[in-house]
Amino acid sequence: MDNAKDDLKSMPMAEVEKKLGSSEDGLSQAEAEKRLAQYGPNEIAEKKKQSVSEIPLLFLGPDTLDDRSGSDPLGSCTALA
Repeated sequence: MDNAKDDLKSMPMAEVEKKLGSSEDGLSQAEAEKRLAQYGPNEIAEKKKQSVSEIPLLFLGPDTLDDRSGSDPLGSCTALA
């Protein structure tokens, strides 16, 4: 994909417009509607925000959250207490 970007950077503007199916004036209304139907709106998806209650889970490892072995989730640390 980087090669495609580099190719566009090095091309004359007229060639870039032709390759992208555009023009100096932008897309025609018909082409814009066609692309909207084909690709959807040009929007950045919002990232899911973590709730305050999920933050402690960031500090726990997957073994702690899914301990099906029946062992103590703190492992050998309890022997030191």
